[in-house]
Amino acid sequence: MPSPGETEPDDDSTYLAPDQLDRRAHAVAAIDLPYPDLAPPGHFRAALTLFIEHDGRVSRVRLEPDPHAPGGGALPPVLEDSARQAFLASLFAPGELGGRAVRSRLRIEVEFRDD
Repeated sequence: MPSPGETEPDDDSTYLAPDQLDRRAHAVAAIDLPYPDLAPPGHFRAALTLFIEHDGRVSRVRLEPDPHAPGGGALPPVLEDSARQAFLASLFAPGELGGRAVRSRLRIEVEFRDD
């Protein structure tokens, strides 16, 4: 059973892509991605897709594989969890279509550095 915010049986097509919107979803405030004490040292990058509800709440975060990135774009589990929790706790201004707030998805890149 997936934990909240992980892969849930939801139809991705019910979330509009940025190019389908009149106004893209965007974070209401800066989002801090802390580097956990238990994370391995280094520099890590990955792409995530955020699934944003019409009320601006992030309901799901999916790690996107990147075959060209070191390690396939994967993050160490502790960093993946840190990113997931940070975005699930964040509020977004929802995407809009025709003047109405709608469900949308947003692909973002995250970077962790231990310095």
